[in-house]
Amino acid sequence: MRRAVSGDIGSIEKLLDQGFAPSRFESSLVKGLVLNGRNIHHWLLEQDRQLLAYVCYSQAYRRGTEPIGWHLAPVAVRPEWQRKGHGSELIRHTLAQFPISGRPVFVLGDPGYYARFGFSRIREPHCPYDLSNEHFMALRYTGRESFMIGYEREFNGGAGVV
Repeated sequence: MRRAVSGDIGSIEKLLDQGFAPSRFESSLVKGLVLNGRNIHHWLLEQDRQLLAYVCYSQAYRRGTEPIGWHLAPVAVRPEWQRKGHGSELIRHTLAQFPISGRPVFVLGDPGYYARFGFSRIREPHCPYDLSNEHFMALRYTGRESFMIGYEREFNGGAGVV
């Protein structure tokens, strides 16, 4: 397991395209975050120089530009290596790494899956991609303030903060 570097982007794009096929949104998202110099932290899990899994954390915002924590997205595992614990291993390891450790982390995903890492559904803040917050969860977040959480513009295909 290691931190991703800019030279890894081609392998990361390929893995994301395989893991999320037929969607190419995730690979475009990560490429945009990297090329636009966003504040992200991302890691790879490799075996025999083959990329098995990938996870990315991008900045989460309150009131447009105030950093509040991190968004966990995307996370992917090479299809033939799925359901063998590699994604879970990568998530557990990276949640404990600086600067992710100790900060709130938000995720939009399957509550049954992410609960195993300590995430729980929250009512506030609101997620612009899940207005009912049915699949929006947080780890290490104790706020009660009502606001719409912000994402980097690349989540909408743009160049600034959502």
